[in-house]
Amino acid sequence: MKLIKLLSIILLTLMVSSACSDRDRNDWDRENLKGKVKVVTKFAYEAVGGIKNKNYIDKRVSFFDKQGFFIKKQTYDSTTLIRTLLYKHNKLDNTTNIDVFTPNKTALIQKQVCKYDEQGRKKEILYFQTSRNTYLYNEQNSDFELLMYSGSSLEARMKVKKNNKGDIIETAYHSHRQGNITYLYKDFEYDEKGNWIKQTEYKDTTPTRIYIRKIEYYD
Repeated sequence: MKLIKLLSIILLTLMVSSACSDRDRNDWDRENLKGKVKVVTKFAYEAVGGIKNKNYIDKRVSFFDKQGFFIKKQTYDSTTLIRTLLYKHNKLDNTTNIDVFTPNKTALIQKQVCKYDEQGRKKEILYFQTSRNTYLYNEQNSDFELLMYSGSSLEARMKVKKNNKGDIIETAYHSHRQGNITYLYKDFEYDEKGNWIKQTEYKDTTPTRIYIRKIEYYD
């Protein structure tokens, strides 16, 4: 259960992190998506002996407008909708506000504000002003380190590495409570646009999950 919870935290963190567009770029760029993408549906399956389980355990659907910006995201626990994220892009000060709602949108779970540095890169994400994520960049490539704070206390940190295609290939997570956990992402398969549609996640050398993406494009 702890492993599943940690995987969910990492997925949600990367999901929100990638949602905040860099200055003068759209969310297609930040998500490393090629072409005019309309909808991305990402399924997570448990990998048993390297083989994909029959039923998925997690589904995340991202909707884009024709300018390449997020409209909303939906997260499912198996087939049940558990949260909806709605996006508001402020082009005047290049910020993104994200409201996270319950499935029926009657209750606001969380409010997030993305801030940027002088180069237009993500600087931090504020969660109801009580916690935040701060980014440290490698100036030589697209790798970065994510620092996760609760108040003024550093709770965890995660180093993210990408390949030469811009896809995430490693997340190294560290917290005082859970120690060090590293996940590797391999065995990529791509569609004709160059977007990955399948990848396998490994903890050390053991496959833990297989991810499948179905991508719809604007005509």
